[in-house]
Amino acid sequence: MEVLSQLLRCAKCNAKMSTVDETITCKICKSRYFKDKGLWRSSLELVKDNEMWQDGHSYDKFYDNIFPADNHYKVAIDKIDRVLPNGLNGRLALDVGMGTGNFTGLLAEKFAYVVGVDSSLAFLRYYIEEKLTQGNVAVVFDDLESMQIEGLVDFAFLAAIFPNPDLCRRLQSWIAPKGLVCLVFDANCCSKDTLNNYLWDSYQSELKRLGEDITQYYVTSTHKKAD
Repeated sequence: MEVLSQLLRCAKCNAKMSTVDETITCKICKSRYFKDKGLWRSSLELVKDNEMWQDGHSYDKFYDNIFPADNHYKVAIDKIDRVLPNGLNGRLALDVGMGTGNFTGLLAEKFAYVVGVDSSLAFLRYYIEEKLTQGNVAVVFDDLESMQIEGLVDFAFLAAIFPNPDLCRRLQSWIAPKGLVCLVFDANCCSKDTLNNYLWDSYQSELKRLGEDITQYYVTSTHKKAD
């Protein structure tokens, strides 16, 4: 909880938050994040539940049919680990749009602490009930547009999420000095030129193909420039 209270800022007034009686509470307006059946929720309720998928199990099965290999997600993480200049390591990783957590647990093996965020309660409930075994993972019901984050993130991971330039700038403010944002996309849907057009000026970007045995993914790694 201590790491999460340092990371989150108030979505209402952007003030720092602190741990108070098993909640994470704003020091100014007293809005809070509270634990609800294993996941963290904001008392402000700014996020509308994404009800496109009502069942996390069905979502997993859908993607298992597309990517039938049992170790598909691990192969992707291992390849990302190899193509990034310093590999996957650090204190804090943020899994944005974590879905049912297929990458979250793998990131937790690489980082000291992982915060997974999604706007689907069905996905988060499924992950907590069926997959969560590691003690260094916190799960938050929130999204890119409403949440506020302190600039402490060493590695922000987005799989199959296409952030617009405004959201890219928000991501930039969350990353620690020398931190990294990793965007993973289906190469059949996104051309290299399209991806490069979405990268923001204050980052240095690098686009690499993950390899012939996982050709459906591009990884775009963007390093934050030092102030």
